[in-house]
Amino acid sequence: MSVAYALLAAFSWGAGGLFAGLASRRIAIVSVLLFDLSTGVLLGVPFALITANDFFLNDFLIGCTAGLFGAGGALFFYRALRSSMTSAAPIAGVMSVLIPLIWSMIFGESISVLQSFGILFGLLGIFLVSNPKNSYFKKQTSQLFNGIFAGIGFGTYYLFLDATDSNSAPWPAVGSRILPAVLILIFVLVVRPKLNKPGLGFFLASATGIANLTAAIFFLAAVNRGPLGLTSVLASLFPAITVTLARFFLNEKMSIQQTTGVIAALLSIVLIVGG
Repeated sequence: MSVAYALLAAFSWGAGGLFAGLASRRIAIVSVLLFDLSTGVLLGVPFALITANDFFLNDFLIGCTAGLFGAGGALFFYRALRSSMTSAAPIAGVMSVLIPLIWSMIFGESISVLQSFGILFGLLGIFLVSNPKNSYFKKQTSQLFNGIFAGIGFGTYYLFLDATDSNSAPWPAVGSRILPAVLILIFVLVVRPKLNKPGLGFFLASATGIANLTAAIFFLAAVNRGPLGLTSVLASLFPAITVTLARFFLNEKMSIQQTTGVIAALLSIVLIVGG
């Protein structure tokens, strides 16, 4: 079940990336974050009250801390998405895998030979999908750093959620939306940045919030049932989902390299599941 939950998380985050990219092209990033996070809180709290077996304050606070890293990663990710949906976040997916993967290996998570190859194909797929025209090796400094910091935020987010008790789910995932939402609301009230008028951008940002909350809940379910290293690889296939959705719904072209990356990602899933 952990594999299924991780793949559902990847699909949800991939859909959230599509919505966020569209929203960030219409409204300011602070507006995207505000509606993304607030939607997650408004839907997540009642969902947790209904479904959670227990509430542990420690796990909730760990989730809140995870949310700081996740929201920081989202900030850089949304900045990158403003350019091109198919090359928006260079190396974000790879970085988000490497951090929990290295962590899990240090602490002795065991994986089979097939799963090891699956991880390698997953990393290759993420790299190829996120780097359609060898842009890492061109003068794409801002996109490069956006991707690095986004990936660090997402990867650290994975680590914190993995440290929570399964009985408290989905409170840690909901907590990861609450604290960043409070902070962004305080920022808006104090700094008073110029916000856009209500429109399609706000609807898309709210759709992003629904997708991201769903992904967080699925990922929490995955790491509660399976090893962090494998689940993080599968969940971090979200760039392939975003690119594929952009191809079909926005008619954005996929290069041969990106198509190869999607195939590598699918092979990664087969090897990890089969291993």
